[in-house]
Amino acid sequence: MRNADGWGALEVRHIRAFATVVEVGSFSAAARELGYTQSAVSQHIAALERIVGSAVLRRPPGGRRPLELTDAGRVVLAHARPLLARVQAAQADIASLAGGDLGRLTVLTFQSFGARLLPAVLSRFRERCPGVEVQIEEA
Repeated sequence: MRNADGWGALEVRHIRAFATVVEVGSFSAAARELGYTQSAVSQHIAALERIVGSAVLRRPPGGRRPLELTDAGRVVLAHARPLLARVQAAQADIASLAGGDLGRLTVLTFQSFGARLLPAVLSRFRERCPGVEVQIEEA
């Protein structure tokens, strides 16, 4: 197989389809799991194989025997799992950011408020939003 697309064309959906096929054992089960058509899963795997430059799965004739990983497939899968975990972590972080549970807050204060009232307010805020970084600046 030729590496016509190049690694720059690799997309998360290719990796996710491949990892799901390996996990569930068939293209049709992966399609159900991902909410795709079986044809779409096949196209994602085919695109991945073009990018990789070789087959990632061995499809036994007759379709009744289990799929087998090729050597290239084992290498791709070893990288796919941490990649998908990082994508999921990024998704969770963005959701936390959108929900106000993560981010950065700058508080402008003046000396008397900062010394007397702000510590108690910040203490409660940090209990509620431990993932938000607070920076205090005096005005």
